[in-house]
Amino acid sequence: MERPLRVYKPQANGNGAAFQFRYGIKNKDDARRRAPVMFIEATKQDGPKPAPGSSESPFNWSDKTIVMMNTDELGQIAAFISNLDKVRDNEYGRTFYHKHESGDKRITIEKPTPDNKWQNWKFQISKGKGDFLQVFMTAGEVYALKLLCEKIITEYFGRPVIK
Repeated sequence: MERPLRVYKPQANGNGAAFQFRYGIKNKDDARRRAPVMFIEATKQDGPKPAPGSSESPFNWSDKTIVMMNTDELGQIAAFISNLDKVRDNEYGRTFYHKHESGDKRITIEKPTPDNKWQNWKFQISKGKGDFLQVFMTAGEVYALKLLCEKIITEYFGRPVIK
C-alpha cells in the first residue's frame, strides 16, 4: 500500500480543509486497460481546530470529494510545478476540468504570485458556483506532489532510460 501525501490545514475559524493525494489503479481487473492514476480526496473542516497534540480530527472524511487524475494531467501538473509549461491560460495557474455522472469538477493549482507574503501554492477543487475546497501548500508539499506525479507517470510508461 502506497502512503498518501496528506495536506491537513485546520483553521481556527473552522474554514480549513484537508487533501490526500494517493496512488491508485484504474481498471484493476483488466490487464489491457489497467493504468496507474492519482486520486485526490478532499474534505472541509467541520469542527474547531483541535489543541496542539490532540488526536481529534476536525475533518469529516465521510463527506469527501474524490477526483481521479490521469497521466496526462499529472504530466501537466509536474511540468507546471517545474516551470516547463508557461504558454497556457495563466502563468501562475492551471485548471483541469472533469466531467462525471456525480457532477462536474474543476481542479486548479496556482503558484504564489510575487506579492504573496507566505509564498504558498493553492490547490482547489470546485464543484459548482461558490462550492469549493482549497488548501494552501508549502514548497515542500508541492515538491512531494510533483514527485508523486512523476512516480505514477514513470510506472505507466516504464522506467526512463538513462545514458
